[in-house]
Amino acid sequence: MKSRAWNPLTFRGLTAFSRSSWMRLWIVQCWVALLLGAVFYMTLSAAWGPVLSEALKQLPDEPGTAYLEDRTLTWAEVRSPEILAGNRFLSLVIDPQDHSALPGAASDVRVVFKKDHIELHAALLGQFRVSYHPEWNLKLTQEDVYAWWGAWGKGWSFGILAGALIILWMSWLLLGLFYTPPGWALAYFWDRDISFVGSWKLAAAAVLPGGIFLGVIFAAYGLGRVSWLILWAAFLLHWGIGWIYWIGSIRKLPYVPESAAEHGNPFVLGNASLE
Repeated sequence: MKSRAWNPLTFRGLTAFSRSSWMRLWIVQCWVALLLGAVFYMTLSAAWGPVLSEALKQLPDEPGTAYLEDRTLTWAEVRSPEILAGNRFLSLVIDPQDHSALPGAASDVRVVFKKDHIELHAALLGQFRVSYHPEWNLKLTQEDVYAWWGAWGKGWSFGILAGALIILWMSWLLLGLFYTPPGWALAYFWDRDISFVGSWKLAAAAVLPGGIFLGVIFAAYGLGRVSWLILWAAFLLHWGIGWIYWIGSIRKLPYVPESAAEHGNPFVLGNASLE
């Protein structure tokens, strides 16, 4: 009879996934992914939402004053770099004249809209450049952007969230598959009873505690309780947490039947006691 696995936060709870059904594992992974998705969505909404709302209010009202066409940004009212909106988490800067010096911003992420590309500045990660796509022909007045957001914005948001959840779920399965051979080998040398497929299911479940830990730290970051540096340290640490749970759960697997007697009471020999 297969174990009813449900708790991925203990070593013994994880061992149950090695003998449970795939459906049980997928259900638990789905719940964790939905929980993390909700945390990330609400945190980004709280941290970035006010900046985006303020930026929309700063867009020009007159038609033809701000638009993106033929991979070129035109913003008639901006002659020098200008911050549309910003806070400690995110700042949006308009710089259609491609100035080398930008206004100072203490934000963890800064997005600069240049004449022919977008620059992303992220603390500890450096700078990234994204060129405008030839088909991005957009009018950037308040009326046009609000109309676009009303028609497509929420759909794009939920689509990105759904895609992120699917990618997260698939990454757990693929990561578990990567850990399967070494996990099965460890179980073999430690005389633990587990099949190759069971090793995959156990490894795919063992990555969940690290993901939950990262979700908690991300929520604390959104509440302003921890810094960007702590967030990135937690991102690195969550891999180590997964390894600890993975190895610890293998150690908690039952011994193979042939070697179980070797690990029993050392003062009992067969049916005879040494007493």
